Amino acid sequence: SRAWYAVHDEIQRSDPDTPAGGMWSDLYLFNSGQEIGLTYSYPLTLCRHYSCMAGVIAADLETTSMSEYCASNLRQVVESTLEQTSSPASIEEIMDSSALFVVQNSPESTKLGVLVATSWSGNETSKREIGADFVLAVNSSNRIVRDAASRVNELLPFGDIEKWTALADPLPWTWTSENDQLISAVRLISANLLGGTSVKPLELVVILSLPVRLFAGVIDGQLEQVEDSVNGSVRAARDTAERSHVTIIAVVVAGCVLATMIAMIAGCALTARFQELERSMLEIRSLQFGRGEPEFHSRIKEIHHMQETFAAVKNTLRVFGKFVPHSVVQGIVRNEPNARVLNVKQREVTILFSDVANFTAISELLSERELLYFLTKYLTVMTYVVESYGGVVGEVLGDGILAFWNTPDDVPDHAALACASALAQQECVRDLGEEFHDIFLRRGFAGSLSIRIGINTGRVLTGNIGSRDKMKFGCIGDSVNAASRLEELCKRYEVGIICSDRTASVLPPDCFELRELDRVRVKGRQEPTTLVEVIRLAEKLPNSAAIASLAGQSRRANSEMKGGSSMHCCLSAGCSCLPSRKHGPNLGDGGMERSLSATALKMARSAHFGPLGPPPSPGRLQDHAAYVAALHAYQAGDFQVAFDELGRIIRRDKPVALLRERIDQAFLTYGSRLDWNGDLGAPVTPDGETWDCTLNLLEKRF
Repeated sequence: SRAWYAVHDEIQRSDPDTPAGGMWSDLYLFNSGQEIGLTYSYPLTLCRHYSCMAGVIAADLETTSMSEYCASNLRQVVESTLEQTSSPASIEEIMDSSALFVVQNSPESTKLGVLVATSWSGNETSKREIGADFVLAVNSSNRIVRDAASRVNELLPFGDIEKWTALADPLPWTWTSENDQLISAVRLISANLLGGTSVKPLELVVILSLPVRLFAGVIDGQLEQVEDSVNGSVRAARDTAERSHVTIIAVVVAGCVLATMIAMIAGCALTARFQELERSMLEIRSLQFGRGEPEFHSRIKEIHHMQETFAAVKNTLRVFGKFVPHSVVQGIVRNEPNARVLNVKQREVTILFSDVANFTAISELLSERELLYFLTKYLTVMTYVVESYGGVVGEVLGDGILAFWNTPDDVPDHAALACASALAQQECVRDLGEEFHDIFLRRGFAGSLSIRIGINTGRVLTGNIGSRDKMKFGCIGDSVNAASRLEELCKRYEVGIICSDRTASVLPPDCFELRELDRVRVKGRQEPTTLVEVIRLAEKLPNSAAIASLAGQSRRANSEMKGGSSMHCCLSAGCSCLPSRKHGPNLGDGGMERSLSATALKMARSAHFGPLGPPPSPGRLQDHAAYVAALHAYQAGDFQVAFDELGRIIRRDKPVALLRERIDQAFLTYGSRLDWNGDLGAPVTPDGETWDCTLNLLEKRF
């Protein structure tokens, strides 16, 4: 295998907790057998440590390419300097006396001091020296390279990083009398060129050697200006010339150093692509996809394929998030211990079941395309409402929805949020009914669109449920079944929302308008359940700002996973959730999708946490108080008082009629009142049996 890959593989095996980082290889002969160069490699990880390394990306930097750039850059420097100095020398004469070359400076390298690249690469001998021969710069066959490297090595030995680090600026220009050259050098390290952690940095030295005669024109011009001066001022003139040398040389070396750094940066430009891929990995790990796809695609084939692969993974996770709660997907991606196996735990959860009333009749009357349009619109709106109130849609059951609060994430005041969500759904359904009124009427459905909702709070088993091969996230337990039964009982009492007494007991006081309906025993449960109608959210929920923030985070997370679509829900009292439509939907040529975007997606940006439901009415409150008093009197066996309390009710609905039937039946059977048994602490019938006021609904008769 490739040596640079073997290094990463060894780190993963021996010390997997090591933070991931890039590294440069030593000089080596590429597998092609034709080129010498360096390789920069970077591990692909999701956790930023070698423990989850999935592969390694690498980019090669050939010495021949670096040498060509050195030659091109040196020619530009010489041409620019000749224009400024008016030297009589030709470009080729100066090029033959100049050199720009790169030397390996990494102390741990086996190729320390080796010539990496040189502007003399056009020479056959020089080609061999930057090839497989790995010639030391101080032993180069080129006299200019050899002398310059030897001089720099005397001043700052190659590999002595402490001395090179102390050199903050380029090495001051040094004159060599052997060949009348000016020499300077600068240290280059990978930390100056690449972002992120570097496990094994790259250390290089760039050396420039120029002939003094390159600046002869400047010197001669200044000597002519002082030709008529006294002999005592000659020295001062020469000092001035020398200072001019320094200025010009400083400009030249600055340009050379800058150009050399640009060359190195260009050679390592794909680091930006690596960082983009790393950002993509972090987005996948956190499931935050709102930033969109990268604005560029690499021209390097392998990196381009990597970008396409990451984009495909993102799209897959987005789709996955439409089937599974966001927190569950996040746990799977983060490789949490219990996220990928069967795992359940006990937890107090609020469960909501909802169902469309008369859906069988609606589905029979509508065409298949119209039914699909209606269901898509309805389920889209209801799902968004649930998520706006911090809930999670666990399952879509045809026209029904099963939603949870307080699982898999903690949700404060989950019972209150579920009840507020139910009221918001009822408001949205009224607006949907107006939108679909003409379609329903045209198809022969004269009723109004309505839904039934049951809510229960209790301890359940929640988590990954199923078999070793197939599983899903959900909740199981008696509390889930009870919520389903409560939804069914909405049909008997002709009300929109019923919650259990357990849910009602944990609601914030004085926030919701409630009415106790009855106490029943349903099929599958021995313990009686007190039914409570949820009528209105009268006040804002306590800590509504914190709850709204939590719900907003949940909604944004689900929106980002599902593609970043922004659906808005207006739930405030008196505000229409959806604009009405006077014409049927255009279902052809993408009309369903456009209509969905123009209506169901046009909802307010944040859920309101009160008030919700019908406006307050003193008469309604008095009627409900009388109903509850009549119910309690009936349960206590005082049928006359129960009858009198019902007589005070002005607006009589289905619960009143059902209770009246039971009171009348009790009058016929037991008379106006049952006797109280102090020993039993309950009323008793004439037969001596304890009065059972609970309504037994063991069969589905409603």
